[in-house]
Amino acid sequence: MCRFLITGGAGFVGRNLTNYLLRETDYNIVSMHRPTISKRINDQHHHNPRVKVIYHDLIKPINNKISQEIGNIDHIVHLAGLTQISKSVEDPINFINNNVIGTANLLEYATTVKNNHGLKKFLYLSTAEVFGPSPRGLIFQETSPYNPCSPYAATKIAAQELCMTYLNTHNIPSIIAYSMNTFGPYQNQQKFIPLLIQKISKEERVSINLDCEGAAPSRRNYLHVDDLCDAILYLIKNGIPGEKYTIAADEESNNLEIAKKISNILGKKINYNLTKKEKNSLSLPHLSGKKLRDLGWSPKRDLESGLKEMVEWMLKGV
Repeated sequence: MCRFLITGGAGFVGRNLTNYLLRETDYNIVSMHRPTISKRINDQHHHNPRVKVIYHDLIKPINNKISQEIGNIDHIVHLAGLTQISKSVEDPINFINNNVIGTANLLEYATTVKNNHGLKKFLYLSTAEVFGPSPRGLIFQETSPYNPCSPYAATKIAAQELCMTYLNTHNIPSIIAYSMNTFGPYQNQQKFIPLLIQKISKEERVSINLDCEGAAPSRRNYLHVDDLCDAILYLIKNGIPGEKYTIAADEESNNLEIAKKISNILGKKINYNLTKKEKNSLSLPHLSGKKLRDLGWSPKRDLESGLKEMVEWMLKGV
C-alpha cells in the first residue's frame, strides 16, 4: 500500500490534500503537525484508519523515535512552513528557522528513507513570490531568474534549492511545484476571497485594488485547492525529479469580477471602492502553467462552481 508523508498536514493545503487523497485514492497518509496545533483541527482525521497523525516541529531533526513512528514512506509532500510576507519582514530569523532549517531537517530524514525503503518522490511546494513582481504583460516561466522581495520569498528559494542539492548529493527524487492564488475550504479568513465572502454577506464595503497603472482592477488566475491537490498527485505520479512545474489556473478574472460573482451567489448587494495601490507597492507575479499542461495535467474546477462551494462552506461555519 502506497504511503504519503505530508508535512504541514494541519494547514490549508495539507488538510485539503489529505481529504483529496482519502477521497480519490486508497493511499495511507502520515500527517505531520506541529505539537501546538489545536485539537479541533486534529480531530478531523484522528479516527480515520488510513491517517496517522505525528506531532513534530521540523525546526528539530527527525530522530529515530519519530522516524519509527512514521514508518515506511513512499512519497513526501513538503508543505510545512511560515507564509505571512509581512511577518517575515518583522522576524526573518523565525522564517529562516522554519522554512530553511525545517526543510534541511526533512531532507536529512529523506536520505534515511531513500536508503532504507526507497523514496519514490519528494515534492516541495514553493511559491510564485520567488520571482518577484511581474510588470504588466510579463509572464514568468519556471526558468525565470529569482527576484525575492521579502524574507519569506528568500527562504522559499533557499529551501527549494536545498531540495535540488539533495537530488545531486543524495539522489533524493526532488520536484519543485510553484503555486499562486489558491482558494478553498480551510483557507485563512483574512485572504482575499474569504474576506470578500465575509464582507459581502454582511453588506459591508469592500476595497478592490486597481492594477499598478491604476487603469483597471487587478487581474488574477484563481486556482481551486482541489485542482492544486490534483496537480500535486499528478506530479507525484508523472513529474520528473529535478524539474520545476507551475500549477496555475486557465481562467483569469479581475478582482471586481470575483466580488460580483460572490455577490450574485450570496444574493447580496455589493458595496465597493476601487483603490489605487500605494506608489511603492509591488505587482504580484504571473506564472505560465504551460510546462505542466504539456506534461498532461489541466485544471478541472471552474471558477464559478469553486466560488459557490466556498461560499456554502463558509456559511456553514465549518
